[in-house]
Amino acid sequence: ARLPDDQELIKKLGLESMDCLRESCRKKLFEMEKFMAEHRREKEVEEHLLKKADFDLPESQVNDEIRLALDRMLHEAHYRGLKREDLEKNRDAIVGSATETAKRSLRLRYLLGGIAEQEGIAVSEEETEQELAKMAVNLRMKSGQLRADMEKNGRLDDFRERIRDDKVVRFILDGLKR
Repeated sequence: ARLPDDQELIKKLGLESMDCLRESCRKKLFEMEKFMAEHRREKEVEEHLLKKADFDLPESQVNDEIRLALDRMLHEAHYRGLKREDLEKNRDAIVGSATETAKRSLRLRYLLGGIAEQEGIAVSEEETEQELAKMAVNLRMKSGQLRADMEKNGRLDDFRERIRDDKVVRFILDGLKR
């Protein structure tokens, strides 16, 4: 296969010139850096909250969260092509990691939920629909079908919680900017 020359490339991309391509790449890189910086700040807020709070968690919820974490890890391992034998060799480490991830996630949800309640931060039906629509585009499905699947699997409330948690973290970040 041969690489296209500059003119073929810009024509294929629907651009006017190489300068337009360069500018488009610059904008995308800038947007990606902005997104990554915001993501780092969000993680810093989460880490700060987790360092400030240590409390016992309901065992049943921890066990449910561990199961979810293990499911995610196994799905990712399968996606990366790891074999069952590889997973069995590292079983203790995987379960330990899932347990730590589960406790961290659950503790963070409690903290963010408490802040949401204290600050009156809620998720409207419109916000839920907007986020479902974004996710549906990424999954290449209709938002109505995605919503129905989430309702069927009992995951819609978890989805709303994630939206709420994101709003709380943004609320905290906005407060730090003032």
